[in-house]
Amino acid sequence: EKNVQRDGMFLHCNTKRNLANIIQERADIEENCSFRDDGTIIIPASLCRNLRQNGQNVIQTKCFLPEGGNQIHVRGNACLEYTVNVPTTSLYTLRARIVTVHARQNTLQVKVRDGSLPFFASGNGMNYELEIPYTKGYWEMTRPITVELCQGINTVFFRSSENGSMTIKDFTLESI
Repeated sequence: EKNVQRDGMFLHCNTKRNLANIIQERADIEENCSFRDDGTIIIPASLCRNLRQNGQNVIQTKCFLPEGGNQIHVRGNACLEYTVNVPTTSLYTLRARIVTVHARQNTLQVKVRDGSLPFFASGNGMNYELEIPYTKGYWEMTRPITVELCQGINTVFFRSSENGSMTIKDFTLESI
């Protein structure tokens, strides 16, 4: 087995398989945000907008949970960026579905900014921390934190700590 890089994204593959088939599989399992009837928003972790900029600190792989799709493995100091369009300004609970295999875990630093703020303006957005539990190799949801999202386009950034390591399937936003 080895990691194959395509357009800056890493695919975990078996060298006995044809690379063209693996690339096609990747295209077949592209994901989008899902919006449930109750207002819950599910953001697949693989929708990270800046995978290429993270080098080998973020590796995208196929997920073998029953619903399929992709997951990302995050290690070291990585920054993940997601965009979500919400219908109304509201408070939301934010949780992540993760797997960890190391007892020493830290937090994901979370920063939220709406589309009206300049991208690099100092102090823009709101900062939060998402505590990452030790899951002993099982998929679990993190404890929820409350974040405020403004109507329209919001960008949510997650930064992992230097010694953190986890696999993330998706993030869930539920309107309060």
